Amino acid sequence: MKKAMTVKMALMALVFCVLSGSAAIAAGPAEDYYFDGGQRRALLLDDTLVAAFGAMPAAVKSALSGAQTVKSNGGATIYRAQAGSYKTALGAASGAAVSPVFHEGGSAAGRLMALPGGVLVNFKADWTTQKVNDWAAAKGLAVDSKLAIGQNWYLIKSAPGQASLDLANQIHQSGEVVSASPNWWKEISTR
Repeated sequence: MKKAMTVKMALMALVFCVLSGSAAIAAGPAEDYYFDGGQRRALLLDDTLVAAFGAMPAAVKSALSGAQTVKSNGGATIYRAQAGSYKTALGAASGAAVSPVFHEGGSAAGRLMALPGGVLVNFKADWTTQKVNDWAAAKGLAVDSKLAIGQNWYLIKSAPGQASLDLANQIHQSGEVVSASPNWWKEISTR
């Protein structure tokens, strides 16, 4: 009787583990997102596109076998390449900022967005420039500049690409600031 109960409990535990694992698989990879003010905004990664910023986009293209230029405007050149090429492009050329490309709104119909680097942070109204600099230094970050938008907005330096998105989300979710968002390059369409 005791042995049968132990076997039954082991089988129940096994079923629970299998069901838990399949639920995690069904959930899929973590959703990409950023914060716009207090709103969480969905993103859809387009792993066939790579954005290059700066003086060396041609070096990035040459590192991406068969890459085709999709568009070039606003300081960004967008390339279509093999899926997952972002990581190849990342090491392609020093001096060129490289970013994965996302679709705004979590839909393939959303406008293209990429990350040239930097995080826009809105600090509390009572924070002085010295307090902002001290906060940044304590986190191992550097202030790039105070922005002439709203009250107490600063650009915090960060690497381009995924690092910028991750840092912005981390700063926002810390609760230490009013809000934080990546410094986005966004596709602009003329009417």
